[in-house]
Parts: sequence; structure tokens; C-alpha cells
Amino acid sequence: FICNELPGKLKMIDKPILFTYRLPEDSSLSSSTTLTEKDLRVLLNEFNDSRNFLDFDLKYESSIFQNFRESFYNSIYSYHNFERTLEKTELMDWIQKIPVKSISEKTYFKFAVMANSLVDAENFMKLIGELSGKYKMIGIVMGEFGVYSRVFGDLYGSL
Repeated sequence: FICNELPGKLKMIDKPILFTYRLPEDSSLSSSTTLTEKDLRVLLNEFNDSRNFLDFDLKYESSIFQNFRESFYNSIYSYHNFERTLEKTELMDWIQKIPVKSISEKTYFKFAVMANSLVDAENFMKLIGELSGKYKMIGIVMGEFGVYSRVFGDLYGSL
């Protein structure tokens, strides 16, 4: 399906595409399929365009998209925490994993966290807003306390 049918369906949509690949342990869903870069090479070459995106998980040094880092794609470097929000120092530690010379207009940072209160959610989104002056930031608060962050994230500077 991925190599045979998906390209045609994506071309019909004619919208920017975000390619994301999560290992089963990093997802709320379980999966019995593991893909390799070889499985996706034809698909990724076909959509290697500056309006499309690849999502690189900051927790891993390598990625299924590794050979496309120097491509036309925009890069989203993402981090997910299913237990809590992050403090500024933690966010900066993750951002600094990417060498400064690799950060460009095509670079975005996405942080998805779990808030344990409305105050946690609010503080996290304010932090996203503060950092959005220097970086292209996407902030998502998962769970019940984060609903407004997913609807009104742009009010905090989240893309």
C-alpha cells in the first residue's frame, strides 16, 4: 500500500504532507509493522518538496528519514512526554541536540506534553510563546487540560 497506492492518494489531496514514523513504544497505538528506510525510499523521493515535512523524533539519534535530512523537506524535530510538561531548561536541552548550523527557516520544533493541571498547561504554552520568538515552535498539551492548546495554540505563538 505505502509504495503502490499511497502516492496516488497523496497527489489527489494536493496539500502539504507531514511524514511521521513512531516506534510502537512511542505511540499510544500498538503496531505489528516495522518499516525501514528502504520501504519508504521511493515514496519519500517522490514527495521531496519544500512544502512537505519530515518529523524527526528528538529521542533518537537516527531516524527512518535519516537519509533525507539534507533534502527539500522541512524538518520537524519532535519530543513527546506522555506523563508531564517540561520546564524551560528541559526544552532547551532538547532543542540544543540539533546543531545551530542545522537550524534554518525549514526547521520546526514540536513538543507534545501531558499537563496534570490547567496551570501546567498554561505555563507550558506561555513557554512555547516565549521560545517562538527565536524558533518555529509547535506546542501541544495532550489530555483534558490541553484541549484549548490544540484549538487556540496560535494565541501562544504555536504554529
